[in-house]
Amino acid sequence: YTQDPLQYTNWEGTTETLVGGVMQLDAMAGWTKGRFRLGLDIPVVLRSFGGRDGDATGLGDASVDAKLRLLDPAKSAVGLAMSGRVGMPSASTGGGLGAGGFWGEATVSSDKHLGDRLDAVVSLGVDFAPEQELENVTWGTRAELQAGLAYSLSPRSGLAAEVYTAGVLSDFANERARPTELLVGGWTRLGERRGLLLHPGVAFGLNDAVTTPAFRAILSVGWDPLAPKAPPDRDKDGVADGVDTCPDAPEDLDGFADTDGCAERARVTV
Repeated sequence: YTQDPLQYTNWEGTTETLVGGVMQLDAMAGWTKGRFRLGLDIPVVLRSFGGRDGDATGLGDASVDAKLRLLDPAKSAVGLAMSGRVGMPSASTGGGLGAGGFWGEATVSSDKHLGDRLDAVVSLGVDFAPEQELENVTWGTRAELQAGLAYSLSPRSGLAAEVYTAGVLSDFANERARPTELLVGGWTRLGERRGLLLHPGVAFGLNDAVTTPAFRAILSVGWDPLAPKAPPDRDKDGVADGVDTCPDAPEDLDGFADTDGCAERARVTV
């Protein structure tokens, strides 16, 4: 839910609400292979409230995205990834809720572990959008900056905070063309293999720029089960302790009785 994302204030100081509130559901799916991920986002505007076009329900701008991780922070000093997104003009609600044409994003992100529980991430990107002339802003392609911290309370849950800001390249000096907001939230895992993943969050606008909301509330619900935990194997021979006849002596894998977990005497053929 986003409150007051688009308002107009005239020279007399009178404010007119163009979009008073938006209740939106995003259906998202992703496929990952190694370091590569491909994703799809289909936004559904459950209801937009108020404004010149009145209340409306319909589709938003659908998009596809791809991400490639170049460096893993677990193996390198920092993590590094490149991502891109292409959006289609599929919005059917009007009222400023669509870009008005095809749009795209290109982003470079870096993350780093700051100890066992704290992680930091910084993203720099460009959001390519059709140019629109408003009364006091030339709206269009923007440079974007995101920076955040995540703190793990336990393997199941954690807290996060993020700052987002952007500036329209053709009107960068105009403070109305630099939307900025602060997001605070967290995550928790529930159920078998901790597969049910919940991400609640709230955001607050830090200025009065175009698209900066007064308030935003977010709840993400996903299914992303952790890999099953491997059974105990004290001698590390690939035979679980529960079926290993010799749990403290590794199997020799010589092609003869290699499933009992015990090393066999050498066979000599005469």
